[in-house]
Formats: sequence, C-alpha cells, structure tokens
Amino acid sequence: MKNESFKLSFNNYEVIKANLQKNMNIDNLKDSSDIGFLLKIVPNKDKNFDKVNIILGVKISPSMSFNYLIETILKGNFVLINCQSDEERIGLLKVNATAILFPYIRSFVSMLTSQLEGEQILLPVMNIFELVKDIPKNELILKSSNFEKFE
Repeated sequence: MKNESFKLSFNNYEVIKANLQKNMNIDNLKDSSDIGFLLKIVPNKDKNFDKVNIILGVKISPSMSFNYLIETILKGNFVLINCQSDEERIGLLKVNATAILFPYIRSFVSMLTSQLEGEQILLPVMNIFELVKDIPKNELILKSSNFEKFE
C-alpha cells in the first residue's frame, strides 16, 4: 500500500478590505480594544475542496488608548491534495490555512497603524487551534458560488 500524505499548498493572498477609521465619538470608550476574528472557507465546488478561498478578517474596536476602528479582511487561495474526507479537509483548512494567513493579517494591521501618531497595533502571536476550534462547520463554509478562481 502506498503511503500518500495530504498536502496543503498556499498560492497567494489579497487584501479585500482595509479600513482604518478615527472614532469621532469618545464617549463610552472602553479601556482596551476588543478584537474579533472572521474565518470562512469557500470551496470551488460543492463537497469538493481541491481549491478553496479562505477568508480571514480582524476587527479591532476603538478604545481609550487607541481611538481607531480597524477592519481588515484577506482572501487566501489554497489547493488541497490527497485528502480523503470532508472532515480531514475542513480540519486542515481551519487550522493550517488560518495559521498560514495569520502572519499576513498581523503584518498588515501593523503596517496600517505604523503611520499614526498614537500607538502602533501589533496583534499578538496566537494559538490558532484554540482560536478556531469551536467554530461550527455550518458557520464556517460558504457556498461554492462565492468562490473566486485562481491559477
């Protein structure tokens, strides 16, 4: 029996949203910013994850120490080879593809805030498995009609 391991290949990424907006309402600001994340998987065909778009986003709310709203979304393009089941595919994409894209979004947020007079934002290094483990499959997968082709 031939032992074939599965493979996740990262093609490229693009920024699909970049928003840095000064908060003009300083009332009711919290002491620290809330950070929210978005993760979606877009397969190229229903029940076929050989090519996928991964959507990863971060939203940082304004606070007393950082008076800006940041919203950034990246789309990464990945190819899967030799995955046997949907569970295997989703698990690989959920953790590994997110771990591959996270440094890009982290760097982009840092670059976006580096020109401000205030404090530069540097997202912390994160345990990606802990970040994504509780996201249910039905909230993770988008319809294949949303897939954007890539080479």
